[in-house]
Amino acid sequence: ETDRSSKEGLDIQRIQWKARKITQNGTDYALNESTMEVYDYDSYLKAIEYGSDLVLIGKLIKKGNKFVIEPV
Repeated sequence: ETDRSSKEGLDIQRIQWKARKITQNGTDYALNESTMEVYDYDSYLKAIEYGSDLVLIGKLIKKGNKFVIEPV
């Protein structure tokens, strides 16, 4: 009962953006195109469905003629 009452009133932050699914080396990621931040795709799906936390992988940056994920 104590656990339930301590969680009441907490605001669950919903994702307000739609991710673009990108794949690098066979791994799927969720890209926020407005910030160029790259998230774990499974964590993105869970965040949409359950309101759980996103796992930030890095930022998508352009190097030469291609884009790469720069880890955080």
